[in-house]
Amino acid sequence: MGPTPDWSPSRHGVEEIFEDDIFWDGGTNDGMPFHPWCLEVYQRAALQQKQPKTIDDMGDWWEHTEAMMECEKELQRGMGYEESNGQYWEHQKGQEFFIADPLKDFELVKLLQDAVIEPSEAFDPADSAFPDWPSHDPTASPSKSGVPTDPFLHLPAELLQQILSELPTPTVAALREVSRAFAHIPISFFHTLLRQDYPWIWEADSTTPVAHYSHWTQAVIDKAARKLANDTLQLAGHANSIVVSPEETTPSQARIAIIDATNAIDTDSTRPAATLKNDQAHVIPVFLPRIRTNWFKLYAALKKRGAEVPGLKNRERIWRDCEEIMRKIDEMRIRERDEGIRKLRRCIR
Repeated sequence: MGPTPDWSPSRHGVEEIFEDDIFWDGGTNDGMPFHPWCLEVYQRAALQQKQPKTIDDMGDWWEHTEAMMECEKELQRGMGYEESNGQYWEHQKGQEFFIADPLKDFELVKLLQDAVIEPSEAFDPADSAFPDWPSHDPTASPSKSGVPTDPFLHLPAELLQQILSELPTPTVAALREVSRAFAHIPISFFHTLLRQDYPWIWEADSTTPVAHYSHWTQAVIDKAARKLANDTLQLAGHANSIVVSPEETTPSQARIAIIDATNAIDTDSTRPAATLKNDQAHVIPVFLPRIRTNWFKLYAALKKRGAEVPGLKNRERIWRDCEEIMRKIDEMRIRERDEGIRKLRRCIR
């Protein structure tokens, strides 16, 4: 591919970098191309591993892939990859989400923000996520001997919560239907369930050490967005030279939308500058306060609309790919360890 023409700033003494998906000579300025969105997702997925991974781990894995057998380096890729893995992009209907912003997609941000409770509103995460059951419920009928048949009624609340946390989601719903002991499931329980079923919603993890998105990520995305908008605008006609055909009384809505999008990008004063080094140069993810978020509402919204939100769908796709990479890193480390043990045994002999 050759050296990247606008490599900036220089890192680790490297003035120019050769990026490619195959390394031939093993030079010190070889670079692995990695989309900034994907790198942000990788960092957060890496922190949630039992053995957290680093960027160096990913680099080591990539550097050693050429020496691996095909079965060792083959990745189980996410949805839609096989149809889009050609040299040139060929769009497939239904895969529009591939280009949706997984960090701050408008619909995703709104879905998250809607779950945050305003300070002026009364809210307690210990309250039940569900309405109270009627006082006379047929499922609570005692046995003929007068002794309740529901064994869960005798268990303390802490143990009931532990039981729920060990069950898959469908079983939780079924258990609530058959036992009054689970009539009160606190809203806070769905934070645990959300972290389990939707680990890519890192906004729910208030303790993450990666609290901000890199300002370089935003700078690269903004640059790409401006180029895309400008290229598209050239195809649609410049804003000042829109020609309205005799059959039209107004410009086409599609062309107006393109022009509006371009102007919005060029005049966006909230866009962080790549040269800034303070917190203003970061895009801060939506903050979901632990005690002021309706976790049940958010969990239900993700279940109902998750597949419809392009940015969320793309985030899940990237997350699962990153998990697969980290699984391969673990396999590589195990092979290295086993090889080291074999070498040690040979030396002892």
